[in-house]
Amino acid sequence: MSLVRAIRGGNATRRRPVGLGSTSFDITGVVAAVALAAVVPFLIPSVSLLGVLAVMCIWIVVNISWNVTLGYAGILSFGQLAFFGVGAYTSAILSVHAKLPPWLDTVCAVVAGGAAALLVGVAVLRLRGVYVALVTLAFHELLTTVIGGDYSGFTGGPNGLGPVQPYVPTNNLLIQSALGYWFGLAAVLVVAIAAILLVRSPVGLALVAGRDAENVASARGVRITRYRLVAFVFSGSAAGLGGALYGHYNGVVSPQIFSFGILMMLLAMIIVGGWGTVWGPIVGTVVLTVVVYYVQGVWPDYENAVAGLIMVVAILFLRGGLIGAAEGVAARGKLARLRRETANVER
Repeated sequence: MSLVRAIRGGNATRRRPVGLGSTSFDITGVVAAVALAAVVPFLIPSVSLLGVLAVMCIWIVVNISWNVTLGYAGILSFGQLAFFGVGAYTSAILSVHAKLPPWLDTVCAVVAGGAAALLVGVAVLRLRGVYVALVTLAFHELLTTVIGGDYSGFTGGPNGLGPVQPYVPTNNLLIQSALGYWFGLAAVLVVAIAAILLVRSPVGLALVAGRDAENVASARGVRITRYRLVAFVFSGSAAGLGGALYGHYNGVVSPQIFSFGILMMLLAMIIVGGWGTVWGPIVGTVVLTVVVYYVQGVWPDYENAVAGLIMVVAILFLRGGLIGAAEGVAARGKLARLRRETANVER
């Protein structure tokens, strides 16, 4: 019996219809969104704004990958920023000390992020709930302490490691910002499509089954831990890619990337957008990036507080985030239309 049939009780459909929420629809939407976003540097040639958008794209990559484990697999992991840091420092170390080309050290960063996730996943995925959160947070803090306390010069210690060579060297700040933004968009496109294909595959079906009805799925022979490990490795690899992009764009990698404030900001982005949805991490990251950008101009140093307040409001009043709310409105509209059509037929 196939995995899909095992989970659905032997009545799996062979083909998913094309439409809202379908694989084809979502991939087409991502491609269209990225294509439209790619023209921004021509419309708004601002170094500071493009810098904000470049970092936003990196956070979208991290949040999409985190959403696979947190939203679809239901793994309460807080090690995503640690995997991001592993990728950032792997890329920076190979760039600064080994003088590897940027593209090659980026590949190594992806592999390192996935390997770190594999090691942590093997250790924690047999645990449940808060224990997974505690162990992954401990890994995060351990990595922060080790790197921040290194005074040998290998990781740069508390002062950071650099300079990390950009993908395309240039002395023009506007071109550098635009290239950083475009590379970030390319990463968003690749990771988003990969995530969509993963969560809409039998592996994704197994992840959701393990999240919503683990005992039932296990009783049908689905090896939940194995599929969760696949999700964990994918998440770590994508986060490693985000770390490499950050290092090459920023030019310096420091222990500040492990800050608890950044971790909570990323979590707020996922919750506000809607976890367990394809578009939630993208929408949430864009919305909170815009909010934080304007808050920094009005109330400096209060951006984390505002983001935390928005996250609390989303938890209390928007359980499914912005995407969940939009889907709810669409569903109610469809139901109302069906009722009107039914009433017309009865007349």
